[in-house]
Amino acid sequence: MKLVKKILDDYAGEELVFANGFDSAVLGIEMDSLRIIYSVRKCLNVLMRHSDLTYEEALDFFDSKISNVDLGPKTPIWCDDLV
Repeated sequence: MKLVKKILDDYAGEELVFANGFDSAVLGIEMDSLRIIYSVRKCLNVLMRHSDLTYEEALDFFDSKISNVDLGPKTPIWCDDLV
């Protein structure tokens, strides 16, 4: 959450797109496009913890409802850190 606050402070006035409920999964910001970067592993942990999903269910939900959503040029970057 401190990282999200720092990003908001450092880029005040910029258009930033965050994924609701996944602040703890933010890794940083891509400097050129100002797109927020998320850890897929941490996103899955959030889904499993808060939605009582199994790993497979969380992965299916993430793949179908979150990572494939196109929000234009500010669409978040999903860092595949599952390995």
